[in-house]
Amino acid sequence: MVHFPSLLLPLVAATASVAAAFVPSLHRLYARSPSRTPLLKMGADEFAFKVTSAAAKYSGGPVTVDLNVYNLNLEEASNEWSATLVQNSNAMLDGVYLEAKSNALVYVDTVVESIVRKSGEGLGIELLELAGGRADGVGITIVSGLVEGSVSENSGLVPGDSIIQMSVVKGSLEDEIATIKTECTDWETIVGKIGSLPPPSGDDEKLLVTVRRLRRKPTVTVNVQQGDGGSTKKLQVLAGQNLRRAMLNEGVQLNDKYAKSFISGKDKFGDCGSTGGCGLCKIAVTEGVEFLNEPDDNEKSFVKGDKQRLSCRTIVGYGMKEGSVSVQLVDPDN
Repeated sequence: MVHFPSLLLPLVAATASVAAAFVPSLHRLYARSPSRTPLLKMGADEFAFKVTSAAAKYSGGPVTVDLNVYNLNLEEASNEWSATLVQNSNAMLDGVYLEAKSNALVYVDTVVESIVRKSGEGLGIELLELAGGRADGVGITIVSGLVEGSVSENSGLVPGDSIIQMSVVKGSLEDEIATIKTECTDWETIVGKIGSLPPPSGDDEKLLVTVRRLRRKPTVTVNVQQGDGGSTKKLQVLAGQNLRRAMLNEGVQLNDKYAKSFISGKDKFGDCGSTGGCGLCKIAVTEGVEFLNEPDDNEKSFVKGDKQRLSCRTIVGYGMKEGSVSVQLVDPDN
């Protein structure tokens, strides 16, 4: 345990035994094209963090659930964290940024938590190094625990988080006093940067902690009955996906002409653009309507009753919800 006089910050080093318990091998840092934008380029020397939930691009609409139910636990996060080296571009600055290994099923979210600073009290954040030992200080360090009774215990930080920025702010307007940036740094580097922050100077100071957090993408089980009394096919669909495209990808035999052209191989897309312009891809929702988006007026003009939908206008797991949906294919003429 290491103590800093200014913060009295308890930290746990990544010993060989601790690392072996969670990390079968060190993560490799590698170069590839950027898949997300953690930093928004503002000018030659000025930049700002883009702190918006990544869930928005997967949900199909406003998030309506507590996303923390999808958090990876410490062991899962330890095995999932990786990093990518990004070259300078119009959108991003040079640097190494965190990412998920299994990005098809897991996503990296950005979250800001607040800690009230107290004079003479440490933060109580325990850190675990997953990768490091480089001369440039690049590595991966995550939160492994929070000390009971500390100012961080109820802050909202969770094991598995990786701290990318800390800002000391003061007063109701949160005037910035000092900021450190710590994305993809090893244990020694992040400890040194935290120790460089000024000690608390009053009761109206807070520490805004920006973290990357790993969350699994929620899934919805979709049971598709192919016609009246026909066989049922079970699909696992990620939240936010278009139902028609998901069914086509899983080989469901849809009734509309675009789908038939796709199945025959004449049309590699098999998609009308999901505009709801033809009204041919009708389904009847028999269970789980609460896990779908609401139909708009255009869609309502094509369907009959409350149960019918156009599959091309139906978003599964709308709002990042997880559950089960049952639908039946409907003849376009009905």
